[in-house]
Amino acid sequence: MLSDEYYKNKDEQADLLFLQKTLLLESGIPVSVSDKEDFQLLVEVINAKAKEDREVSPREMLRRFRGQ
Repeated sequence: MLSDEYYKNKDEQADLLFLQKTLLLESGIPVSVSDKEDFQLLVEVINAKAKEDREVSPREMLRRFRGQ
């Protein structure tokens, strides 16, 4: 079972990627694609999901279900 810390770190990374995606799509601020690593980042940015659309830990899902 994955820990809550794993999901927290993954969630923070996804927040950053979603921000970059929003900047790219809404403001036209490009992400540099000058080398292979940057291209991979661009792919991750384009595939970034909003916070409410991301995977959550089973514990977090239960907490949300209970309305806490």
